Amino acid sequence: MFCLLDFAGSGKSTVSKHMDREWNSDQKLMARFFFSRDSAEMMSIERFCPIVANAFASRDHNFKEVMKEFQSQENYNLLSFEEQFKGLIVDPLKALNRPAILIIDALDECDNAHGHRDELLNIISTQLSSIPHLRVFVTGRPERDIKQWATTTTGVHCTNFLRLEGNHDDVERYIKERLSDLPSSLQAKVSRVVENAEGVFIWARIACDLLCKTVDKQALLNSLGKEVTLDYLYTIALEQSIPKDGYSRRAAVMVLGMILSVRRPLSIAELVQLSPNPDAVEAVVTSLGSILLYKDREDPIRLIHATLREFLASATNAGPWFVQLGLGHYNLAAGCIDILIGVTREEPGQGSNTMDDTFKRVIDYSWESWGDHCGDSNRKLGLNKRVTDFIDVGYEYLLDDSIRAISDRFVPVVSLCRVNMVGLFRPTPLK
Repeated sequence: MFCLLDFAGSGKSTVSKHMDREWNSDQKLMARFFFSRDSAEMMSIERFCPIVANAFASRDHNFKEVMKEFQSQENYNLLSFEEQFKGLIVDPLKALNRPAILIIDALDECDNAHGHRDELLNIISTQLSSIPHLRVFVTGRPERDIKQWATTTTGVHCTNFLRLEGNHDDVERYIKERLSDLPSSLQAKVSRVVENAEGVFIWARIACDLLCKTVDKQALLNSLGKEVTLDYLYTIALEQSIPKDGYSRRAAVMVLGMILSVRRPLSIAELVQLSPNPDAVEAVVTSLGSILLYKDREDPIRLIHATLREFLASATNAGPWFVQLGLGHYNLAAGCIDILIGVTREEPGQGSNTMDDTFKRVIDYSWESWGDHCGDSNRKLGLNKRVTDFIDVGYEYLLDDSIRAISDRFVPVVSLCRVNMVGLFRPTPLK
């Protein structure tokens, strides 16, 4: 096992993606799992085994056959993580007896609040010896538990970019190439950007994006010589991209709050359907191209790096750009419920043929996520009327799972739901 552990923005995931492409082109039997704080699902280990197993199965029919045998068990998905890891990954690989590669990217973004990361690391270290032909490539930040595991576990080689390269030539080449069109009068200051990047690729990328977009390149180059933190670059990106009036800034914080709070990344087109201010969504997202990643209106929006989430969620670091995640959940909960109310008010059979694919995805997301967003909202009482209206008009669509998703954490709404669910959702008034 090879662990590449380095600080945020150093380019670990870039290396991981590159090796993924290389090994794929060489027809290697391989799988890649990318942990991400952008999605609750991708922060946990719940989907790790199925995703990895399906990736291996797509490249080898014999692996797929052994995997299917395990999946034929009733309720196999309810088995423990260790049992699923063995049945879906270990046993099929042992049966194949051929070289295989597993990439685990951004391990530090695997949530450890409930011991998920510890469980994953423990099982990998205990099971690895039984699969002699499997090679594992892990990337992540050197969090204390990860570093301790990597440096004390037999068979694990741990390193960082400085040990591998001895310098930061790759980042320097990238910066000089991106800034080659700067006026000759400013080229002498490019070396300052190279020096301040200190080998951090994500810093270099954002700094170059900002320098290419800004009108006053001289002033930005001078400021980059004083402040070199990622937080400073995020602040510059926001200040340059969003107008300084209060309305624009509040709209930007609202949109960013929704982007940070989604259960899985949504596109501009999907967020427009859920936002309390639809017109602001596309304007904000397109303005923040230096820190938000997407291809077009239908492509899921992703943060340029996990450190952007940490910056925006910190009142101390973000200042006026601070995002209250609870408010983001409130806006998403309200949007989801409004979508569902609109759908359930339609007559059966009406509208289903005229819905476009984007709206159908929004309905699916709303149905899956409204309860979670209600539970994480910081304005739960403000959602009571919406929820009871939803129960009133759409009780035949309501599943028990939706109620359970918010039980214990959302007592007022659950109580109202349960009251309305008695007597065909319309309690008989007391006489």
